[in-house]
Amino acid sequence: MKIITKIDGTLLTISMGAEVLQIDASALTGTMQRHALMHGLKQKICDAAAIGRNPETGKSATDAEKIAAMRTVIARVVAGEWNSTQRGTGSAANEILIEALHRVTGKALEQLRAYVAEQKRSTIEALRLNPRIAETIAEIIEERGNGEQIDIDASIDEFLEGRAN
Repeated sequence: MKIITKIDGTLLTISMGAEVLQIDASALTGTMQRHALMHGLKQKICDAAAIGRNPETGKSATDAEKIAAMRTVIARVVAGEWNSTQRGTGSAANEILIEALHRVTGKALEQLRAYVAEQKRSTIEALRLNPRIAETIAEIIEERGNGEQIDIDASIDEFLEGRAN
C-alpha cells in the first residue's frame, strides 16, 4: 500500500490506506525539534550521494561525484530551495553553476544562463558532478561564505523560534 504524506504548516499527516497518522511539530520540545530538523537535513544531503551507475560505463559514482552532489544540495537549501527545479536559471544553485561554468570555460555569463535554461535536469546535475565544475562550485561556495564560521545551533534556534525569514 502506498504511503502518502502531507505537510501543512507544522502538521505532518501520513496516510496509508484508511489509516491516518498526524504529528504537530509545534508540540515537540525545542530539543526534539532540533533533532528532527538536523535529521531531515542530514537525510536530504546524504540522499544526493545515492547516484545510480553510469548507464554508459556501468561504473559507480566516484566519491568526488557524490561529494559534489551533496554540495549542490547544500547550496540549493542554503539558497532557500528544498527541491531542484527541472529547468530555468532563477535558482541560486543554478547561478553558482553558471558562475562555475564561466570560470572553467571563459564563456559569457548570459550565454551560459541561456545554455543552462535549455538543459534537462539530468544534464544540469551531470554538469555539477563534473570534477572540474564541482571543484569550482566548492570554491565559489567557500568564497561566498567569506570564511565565516556558521553557528548552526544558533541558526536552528532562530528558525525554531520564528525569528528567521
